[in-house]
Amino acid sequence: MIYVDRYLRLTVRQPFIAGRETENMTTSLSQTFIFDQNWKIVFRIRKNASATFLSFNTAEISIYNMTSAMRQALSLPGTTVSMVAGYKDYKGAIFEGVVNNLTTVKQATELVTTLYCSGDATNYDKGCSISPQNITVTQLLANICNSNGITYKLPFSRSDVVSKSYNGTVSQVIAQICYDFAISAGLDDGVLIFKDKNVTQEQISETDAIQLTPDSGLLGNPTVTDSGMNVHAFIQPTIKVNDYFTLYAPYADYNLGNLTLRPNAVRGDNLTALAHIDTRNYNGVYMALSIIHNGDTRGNSWYTDIQGSRIWPKGQNPNATR
Repeated sequence: MIYVDRYLRLTVRQPFIAGRETENMTTSLSQTFIFDQNWKIVFRIRKNASATFLSFNTAEISIYNMTSAMRQALSLPGTTVSMVAGYKDYKGAIFEGVVNNLTTVKQATELVTTLYCSGDATNYDKGCSISPQNITVTQLLANICNSNGITYKLPFSRSDVVSKSYNGTVSQVIAQICYDFAISAGLDDGVLIFKDKNVTQEQISETDAIQLTPDSGLLGNPTVTDSGMNVHAFIQPTIKVNDYFTLYAPYADYNLGNLTLRPNAVRGDNLTALAHIDTRNYNGVYMALSIIHNGDTRGNSWYTDIQGSRIWPKGQNPNATR
């Protein structure tokens, strides 16, 4: 991947307000502003998936040296943002949400306007009370999403029948159901993505898992932790929260309490028994539970950090590799 091939398209839209007055005219049309990689823009986008709570994506996007008219226009309540980033031949949507706050500060000779954004929670804040009867958990999740205008992906079915009542907001109810039935839920680009946490590696086809290798952008050594695998790569727009990815790395670092090792999986150096077991097993299929995109159109940062949870082969005890 080449530094000069970076791609960015940031779209900021004002809310529709009938009869909005401007200096020159009265209009019922909202304005749209497009920023690309030729602007100085710094961003940090955080996404998470969980089986215990529903997390809304957040973004901090700093745009340098906008005009005063543009800054004023972007400060209207209800302003939305969407960002596509990556490289000219490898790009995709990495954030969609609303602007919650805006600040402008002066840094030396530059004016820096930062948009503080989050995923749109409108359809998730409504009250929800359900007492299901003879319905499977996946049917119930689909019904909740459909009745509340939520765009979702539910690429599996479960026969577990739900008999428990749930109350709270839509997001709380979805999180409670997912916790009770070992389902992971994550929001990405306005889409609620569900995945079955009981899936085994054999049930995931090659087309379902994105390949992550040194040739496809993996940087340095992934780090094995007690909770899974931490990966650092060139910006990865196609890997979404809850997506499966197949990791291959010739080396790995370890951060297991006070134990720090650097095994060589290629040459087969003499290692402790614990490290040897992990060396054989750290490459495999993972689910992306946390994604952080960091970018700077005028700096070095153009990276994605992923925390992955291992999808184990059938019958393999995760505790056996520790």
